[in-house]
Formats: sequence, structure tokens, C-alpha cells
Amino acid sequence: SANASKTRFLASASHDLRQPIQAMYFFQSALASLITEPEQKKLLAKIGEANTDLSKMLEPLLDISKLDSGVLDSHPELFWVDDLLYRVERNYRERAASEGIKLRVMPAGQQQLCADDHHLERILNNLIENAIKHMGRAGKILVGVRPNGKYLNIEVHDNGKGISDTEKDNIFDEFYQVGNSERNSAKGLGLGLPIVRRLATLNGGSISFSSTEGKGSCFKLKMPLYQCKDLQGSTRSEDDIKELEQEINWGLESVITLFVIEDDPKVAAAQATMLESWGFTVRVANDIDSALHHLNTGTPNMIISDYQLSDNQTGLEAIELIRKKVGCSVPAIILTGNTRPDIVKMLSGQAIPVLYKPIQPIELREVIFQTLNKPLLTE
Repeated sequence: SANASKTRFLASASHDLRQPIQAMYFFQSALASLITEPEQKKLLAKIGEANTDLSKMLEPLLDISKLDSGVLDSHPELFWVDDLLYRVERNYRERAASEGIKLRVMPAGQQQLCADDHHLERILNNLIENAIKHMGRAGKILVGVRPNGKYLNIEVHDNGKGISDTEKDNIFDEFYQVGNSERNSAKGLGLGLPIVRRLATLNGGSISFSSTEGKGSCFKLKMPLYQCKDLQGSTRSEDDIKELEQEINWGLESVITLFVIEDDPKVAAAQATMLESWGFTVRVANDIDSALHHLNTGTPNMIISDYQLSDNQTGLEAIELIRKKVGCSVPAIILTGNTRPDIVKMLSGQAIPVLYKPIQPIELREVIFQTLNKPLLTE
């Protein structure tokens, strides 16, 4: 379809946009270690905020690719619906109030659901975000639940402008935006509701809506009621990362050498500068031949390679050839800005960690230390 072609085109084009954004992240991180004046730190933080806003605009393209290629998994766990609703309320209470909108959440009582609560939170965040954006005046948003046989409806009501009959058939189409004929980039890419529908389906649910122009809208997330094992997840804090750093056994080596394989000179320079500011020794190569040449100076402790290299070479090929030449499975990370669905699906099956540009330095740092903690395995 035309939308599918447009998605593939933008995913490919976004690779070129992700490269300079990633370079800015790396340079910003390296600069942060050199700045001491409070005012300079404030300015650097503002640069970081602007860069983060820019990178967030590209996130939906990666999300669509992951959902369409079947890479994004649902991790269901049993949770209290009230916990989800109150998190969403906290996310938007101040934002809504600043727009003259009263956001109210009705308690769900002793109601539980079995689903990926992070996915459901994202769905509700999007629906409330849309309700605020399209309210057009002071108003009210009500979030609550309604039993529906073997299902539970989580509903988001608003008394805003509503959706015209001519637009109702299109709101779940990719890149379609209600009330944005001028294509204001601040309003996103028009992928929010398509992602919402895919996330609902991924979790066994569905999304529907009703709307009357001039009176408001109601979006319903319909979720099945069934039990599942309570799976406990965990996320790492910065303290966890520091602890992990301290646990790493560097052996008898006094220097940790990283091979960076990147064909974009700006990204390569930024990445090397940042990694060196963290205390690593870095060797940079722009293709497979130069990477193999660097092996004359010794075996690296890790390879960080872009996926899409020049002359149709790939980072996976570079890693395989280096490992074969040195005779051991050197730890490696793929860092890529390619979000084409077929590439995303292929990379998801690799045993190598894959990170998508632009990535925050703290996230890359965590994966580096996690991966370095694995012993070298002789092949």
C-alpha cells in the first residue's frame, strides 16, 4: 500500500537523520566531562533537551518497524488496573491543568488485568495526549473502566471538539493527523494511533472510538479478562550500572581497547571522543579492511560497529571476520540507524546486542559494561 511504501521510505531516510543526532549526543557527553561552570552546564543541558526532542520525533518510525516485523514482544504480567490509571494521571495532571483541562481518573477497585502494563500505559498516554491537544478549549477528560462480559473496557472520554464524520475513517491510518492540514512538525508524524492499535492487538485487545463533532470523543481499549503468572521485571538505575562497573574483572590488562567501526566520520569522531572520556582506548575504522588492519596492534576487548557500512558491507560481516582472524569471540555491539522492518527483524535474531540510533550515552555505557562482563570464549 501507499502508506506501507511511505513507512519503508521514511525508515530508510531516517537513517541519515539519526547519524548527526547520534554524533551530537556523543559530543555532548564528552563535553559534559570538561565543563565546570554552572551557566555552561545549563546551556549544555538545554542543547541536550533539544536533541532529545529531535530524536523523539524518530522513535515512532522504529516502533512501527518493530511492530510490523513482529520483533516487539508483549511481556504480560498481572497488575492492578488502579496502579496503571494513577500512573497515567500523574503523567498528565499538571500538563492538563496548564491547558485549563480537568483530568479525572475513576478508581477501578479490585480490578486486575493480565497484559504488558507498559504497553497499556503507552496506549493511554497517547489517548490522553491526543485529548489534550485536540480539546481546543477548557474542558474535561475522564478516564475509567467499564466491565464488558469477559472483557474490561478502559475508556478515555473528553468534551472537546470531537472528530468530524469525514475524518473518522482515517484516524488509524499511518501519517494521518486530525486538524493538522498544515503538517506542523510539532504535532508529530501521525503514527500515534496506528501504534496504539498495534499495541492493543499485540496484547490481545482492541481499540475503538465514538465521537460527535462539537461535543467530544470516547476511545475504548477493550482487554480480555484472564489470569497469568505474575512475572517480575526489573530496570537498571545509574547506581546499578556503577555497581556493575565495579564488579567487572578486567584481568591483568591495564588498558581496555574498543574497536569502533563507523563509516560516518562525524559519528566516528564523536563516539571515539566520548569513549576516550570514559577511560577507554579507542581505535576507529571506517570499513572492514581498516578494522582488520588494526588487529596488527592487538586484539580488542570489544567491537562497536555500525550495521550499514560503505560498499554494501555490514557490521555483522566485520565482527565475524575479526573474530575469525583473532580466534576468539570478541564481545561486540551493533549500533545502527537502519529501521527498515526487514533489517530490524533480521537483527533481532542475532546473538549480538543491537542498539538503535540515536541512543543516549548512559544506555550505551550500560550495554558496554554488561557485554564486557562476559568472558572471552575461544572458538
